[in-house]
Amino acid sequence: MNKPLLLVLAAALAAPLLTLPAAAQQGRLNVDLKDVAKNASENSQITLDGDMLRMALHNDKDATPEAQEVLAHLQGIYIQDLAFKQPGQYPASVVKKIEDQLSKPEWHTIVRDTSAKEQSWIAVQRNNEMITAIAIFDAEPRELSIVNIVGDLPHGLASLSALGSLGGAMGKMGNLGKLGKIDGSAPASAAKPTPPAPPARQ
Repeated sequence: MNKPLLLVLAAALAAPLLTLPAAAQQGRLNVDLKDVAKNASENSQITLDGDMLRMALHNDKDATPEAQEVLAHLQGIYIQDLAFKQPGQYPASVVKKIEDQLSKPEWHTIVRDTSAKEQSWIAVQRNNEMITAIAIFDAEPRELSIVNIVGDLPHGLASLSALGSLGGAMGKMGNLGKLGKIDGSAPASAAKPTPPAPPARQ
């Protein structure tokens, strides 16, 4: 996930999320990347749900109290990050399938950044004031990354920062979560003030 996406995310997190619609589904994306992963040079994957999630809750000695609190509210964490040696080694239909799911009414998009070479999408589901699912999707020519978290996030998007203490692929969420700690200052993507022009020579 590149720096421009992080800057766009910082700006999005500065906006209020109080008008998001209530979640209509559990928030699990339907994604099967087994065939795509055969072409990948790197494949980082995390699947935590049910007993595995409870084991992470009780057995991870490095988890901070904040991470333990977040884990206690979750139903599942699903992360897959694929890297390819050459561009075009995954079909466009994979991107289209995820786009179709995130375009449904139960998902509210807070970041959408598209270009000729990259598509980035961050969406959430809510139940009243509680975020109940989040999806982070990034498709680049040589990388495909999907993060899907299902369950209540007690501290909103800032909960991602707490999960970063679990290490591994969770570190990516931690970096994103730090951007959720909006303290009223200007977002990282805010334009820098233009310095005054030097006085004209006489």
